[in-house]
Amino acid sequence: NLLLPLDTFGGAGLQEREVTLGSYNFTGPAVDLVAWTTLPNSVPDTSNNNDTITKTLKSSLSGIYTINNASPTSGSNYNSFTDFATDLNTIGVCGPVTANVVVGSGPYTQNLSLGNIAGASATNRIRIKGNGATIQFTNTINDRQLLTLSNTKYVTIDSLTFKSLAT
Repeated sequence: NLLLPLDTFGGAGLQEREVTLGSYNFTGPAVDLVAWTTLPNSVPDTSNNNDTITKTLKSSLSGIYTINNASPTSGSNYNSFTDFATDLNTIGVCGPVTANVVVGSGPYTQNLSLGNIAGASATNRIRIKGNGATIQFTNTINDRQLLTLSNTKYVTIDSLTFKSLAT
């Protein structure tokens, strides 16, 4: 419990506090961290619709994963390149990562966009083994790219076909 006073939004007093939490070993699925206030200034809160914050936390990626659109995103499988790229771009890596596209899966109708992936290094490389799969996308005048690499380092993509469906 944090028992230090905080002022309300727009007030003259301190409106935020840093809270240091203990450690937690993330080994399974995502975990929701929820924090809320109760009895601000020791009185009931008449506007409690803004008192709770929820943040979903996941461990960074490390190890071998599959990309298979015949199975849902769960455990070590990703249903799409979009799901895999979202995790790479938002939670990063903490060890080497290999994504094996399941032979015969696809085609994957989407584009692939990778940014500056946290934790990627000469030691923690990311390899996408396409196994002959196809990523296809209907390009438009405003959305032209099939593959975007923006400050992306230490990523290898092999045996993956990128196909434009635009006519």
